[in-house]
Amino acid sequence: MRRHRYPQARLPKPPTPYNHTTPRTSAEFDSHVNGLRKALGRVDALADALQRSFDQRHGDDADAVIVDRRTSYLIDMTSEAALLAFDELNRAGDALGSEGADA
Repeated sequence: MRRHRYPQARLPKPPTPYNHTTPRTSAEFDSHVNGLRKALGRVDALADALQRSFDQRHGDDADAVIVDRRTSYLIDMTSEAALLAFDELNRAGDALGSEGADA
């Protein structure tokens, strides 16, 4: 194969425009968003209860053992609710078809 005397410069391919895919179904995405709202509301409510429990720990009239047990229980519930919210957020992202967006 013979080389051309004046080879054309190779240009890089133009960047592909961001093609945001539409949700598989609007109802599927909406259900995940509603689930996410509920899960975040649960996390918020548990965090408020946990704050009140921490405030009660410093009170004079509260039994320390009961307050510590309640606080521990609220910490566990808050972390579980946060994990559920994270899972629901991932499901909503999957409904949009964005599973390859991070790669």
